[in-house]
Amino acid sequence: MYIVLSFLAAVTSGVAVIFQKKGTYGKNMIQISAVHLLALFVTVLCVTLLKGGAVQFVSVPSRSWFLAAVSGLVQAGSWVAYFFAMEKANVSFLMVLDKTGIIVTMLLAAVFLDERITIIMLLGSVLILAGTALMGDIKGAGRLLGSGNRWILWGIVSPALQAVSNILAALDTAPVDTAVTTTIRMLVVTVCLCVLAAIREGSFRQLGQLGRRRIFMLVVGGVILGVSYLLMYKAYSMGKASTVTAIVRANFLVTTLLAGIVFHEHLSKKGVAGFIAVCAGVALFVV
Repeated sequence: MYIVLSFLAAVTSGVAVIFQKKGTYGKNMIQISAVHLLALFVTVLCVTLLKGGAVQFVSVPSRSWFLAAVSGLVQAGSWVAYFFAMEKANVSFLMVLDKTGIIVTMLLAAVFLDERITIIMLLGSVLILAGTALMGDIKGAGRLLGSGNRWILWGIVSPALQAVSNILAALDTAPVDTAVTTTIRMLVVTVCLCVLAAIREGSFRQLGQLGRRRIFMLVVGGVILGVSYLLMYKAYSMGKASTVTAIVRANFLVTTLLAGIVFHEHLSKKGVAGFIAVCAGVALFVV
């Protein structure tokens, strides 16, 4: 069941990226993401309340509160690192660095969740990384690594922190609805990003330049991503963290397919080969 939930999380998050891309405008990315996250949080909160989670907030064990809050702080740090990387990043190479989170998750899951690392999983990770590189058509990777680009460090830190956040979520084995702990986690993330946006980019008046249509797209994307997060954390509570991460991290395959329809962005032959390699890599985690 957790594999089905993971795939649903990957599909919904892939769709959410399309809406976020349609709503993105200008350079005030932190403010735009704050709007996106606010819609996400409201969605998660509404679902939790509809499921009767309001009563459970009172009975959440202190350990669950702690793990959810710390997980949220770490995830907020992942977003911040991502923003720092995006300022000067080679986007295609950054996409490959993002997939290193799969390897970090495997290592952490082996240490803290007693999950075995198999040869099949390692091969799957290699296929996902190589396939992502082919899809991004990366050139001069050695030059990028050797040039002392600081954004590369942030590009590695971001998925690593996300992996830590996910492991913290998986460590919570208390009999509490994951929607409740997800609400706590996303509240922390949203508050952190809103505060950062206010400090770094001043007032939120710039958002008025987006227009109603773009704001609507951001909100819809946030709602869909909220559903994706609920599915993802439910999957983490039920199954192997390494497998869930590998499947969810492949959400860009869905985005790629939809981008071809919505934005008429088509893959080269090398990109198609990469797409197949990523699919094969994810399949190795599932079998």
